[in-house]
Amino acid sequence: MVDETHLAYLATNGFELSLPAKVNAVVRDFTNPKDVGPERDRLADYWFVHWSGGKLYHLRLKGGGPNVDGEQIELETRRHPWLLRARLEDAIGEIFHKYEPVRL
Repeated sequence: MVDETHLAYLATNGFELSLPAKVNAVVRDFTNPKDVGPERDRLADYWFVHWSGGKLYHLRLKGGGPNVDGEQIELETRRHPWLLRARLEDAIGEIFHKYEPVRL
């Protein structure tokens, strides 16, 4: 039996992954999805940025780089699989250059 407080499981693009039960994120209101591109470019290499439902979610990829304003929260992976799936699909394309991720 899996202890759900420690791990979450996600399958995407033919890969099955074990994820931490929680991840840290910065979330802020961001009503216009058309403005996401410039913000994503500004934070490239340091933050993964994903827009959903009028909010912009940020996952830190590495230290340094620009800071992000917003509410720092701890997200339960099993309650936010769409965010982790988006990040994983993004990472698959970076790691396997000839692999075109399936995005649903």
